[in-house]
Amino acid sequence: GEELSSGEAQKLLLDMKQEDGYLKHTPNEELLAKIMRAFMVSSFVVERAKELGVAPQEVPAVTQRLREKIRNNSKGRDQLVNHLKMAMQTGGEAAAIEQVLWPLFVQVAYNDFPQFSEAMNEATHLNQLADMRQPGSWYPKARSMRRKLIFHMGPTNSGKTFQALRRYRDAQSGVYAA
Repeated sequence: GEELSSGEAQKLLLDMKQEDGYLKHTPNEELLAKIMRAFMVSSFVVERAKELGVAPQEVPAVTQRLREKIRNNSKGRDQLVNHLKMAMQTGGEAAAIEQVLWPLFVQVAYNDFPQFSEAMNEATHLNQLADMRQPGSWYPKARSMRRKLIFHMGPTNSGKTFQALRRYRDAQSGVYAA
């Protein structure tokens, strides 16, 4: 079949759009194939797929499976068209291709390709580990421990270090941090 760039697929969607922003008709099989081909070669998809452990040469297989699922499910095809309509109205044609098809691609990769689900679970786990938004939830065991912290403050040469080391020596347990 004829190859289609991401920009050409966006133009196809734009050509389908009426003045009120709605799609004129449901994409037929050929149009869906062109949109899917453009989707799978877009830099957005290739880069994000790599982050999830899906190599660029494996993107076509996942995209093909997604296309089959859409083609074999008329309700899914209708829902896809509705989502394309909404995305085009709010974010334009690029959003229609990437925001609508990308989550479906991830779902198919995760559910139908076990080798990717492990990598995606790993990526999700790493993202959770790198999430710095809620420090209060870090180290729950350490936070539940009853501790006493002593902070020595004062001007230079006032004996802070001497006093801190003496308290540390006399304590039954503890940690000295300079």
